[in-house]
Amino acid sequence: MLAGRIHSEGLLTLSALTLNQMKRVLVITVMILLLSIPISGCLSSSIVGFIESDLVVPEIRYVQNEPPTLPTPLSSSTPTYSYILDWTISEVFVNCGGVMNLWINNTGPRDIFVYGYGLKWINATSVYSRDSEAYVHPDERVALGLLAFQGPLLAEPTFYSIDLKIAVRTTSGTSWHDYGTVTAADRMIDVSELVPWRNHTIEKNLKEYYNKVNSRINLTAVNGIVGMIRSEFPGTYNILQIAQAFEWVYSNIEYKTDVGGDYWQSTDETLARRTGDCEDQAILLTSIISALGGNARVNIISEHAFPTVFVLKSGIESSIISYELGSIRSSLSSYYGSDLNVCFLNDSMGYWLVVDTTGSPYAGGLPTLSSPSNQTSYPGISFDWSFIETNWLITVDITGEVSTGGEIF
Repeated sequence: MLAGRIHSEGLLTLSALTLNQMKRVLVITVMILLLSIPISGCLSSSIVGFIESDLVVPEIRYVQNEPPTLPTPLSSSTPTYSYILDWTISEVFVNCGGVMNLWINNTGPRDIFVYGYGLKWINATSVYSRDSEAYVHPDERVALGLLAFQGPLLAEPTFYSIDLKIAVRTTSGTSWHDYGTVTAADRMIDVSELVPWRNHTIEKNLKEYYNKVNSRINLTAVNGIVGMIRSEFPGTYNILQIAQAFEWVYSNIEYKTDVGGDYWQSTDETLARRTGDCEDQAILLTSIISALGGNARVNIISEHAFPTVFVLKSGIESSIISYELGSIRSSLSSYYGSDLNVCFLNDSMGYWLVVDTTGSPYAGGLPTLSSPSNQTSYPGISFDWSFIETNWLITVDITGEVSTGGEIF
């Protein structure tokens, strides 16, 4: 997936070699070692990237979600109905849970109104639910939205059911019958353990990666998308605009792996093809965020790349950090209509919201090749998470500029 792997595979075996052969092997071995580690220190220069005065904190705004209103008049008549549900569900972790997207296909002869749905673990009392307000006509398939839920307490195969709250139009067509909560058939899913925290080194703006990423950024190419986002959520740069940018890429760019070698598409190429892998989607999304007036990064780990967006400066009291991160989580939860877990990376500059369109169905979800860990930074606001395999992270600030200097830090 990524060019220039930061590890090498295979060993060179020394046996009965001449002196010249040994010298050649030694040179080759040194070259392999140089290519098998992150390029840092004297091996590669680093670029400054963002400075503190560049950083823009997005405003916190909320979607006003009104409780659904049942269609009227209601009737005691009980019309027949039928539907088919289909859904996607993320990996589910002990306690931390997961997320589900649900669609309903009305296979009956009458309109169905869905005013909520939920997930329940069998043999548990809690139901994780959300409101909805979807009219579904016969032969119509409608998305009901994202539902976040907590996980069971044990890592084992676990049964769950899906509940719907529905009303159905009566035979006369002039009234509705409220069926309340109806339960779909039980299903089973494996529940995963939390992973131990995994330390990783961080390299910022290594020149090779900085130039490779930023040479592919084009803010002008995303003007149309930015205009649509601002018309949907007007005003100064805010969290809802970030979520809408994520949704545009998630919904409009199909994931497609490279064939015949690793190639990083520019913003223009990904928009033209409407396909792209993790690097391509990261470059496109960070172009949109930058054009909206925000600060974004492309983060590179072994076998993956994903974006983050700057949301909060460092150097403030922990209680204020807790409050601000909670407000960001609440803003995103209002956008999606469900109470979400949200992931951040933080460094000396501040907090960066994870927005991996190839790893999660919502802005703030876990990036690919990561998992919740068994530590918690801010209970009820955010959870600690860890990369599963990699021990290193390279961050690239998106400035749209390419450096020709040799500045070393």
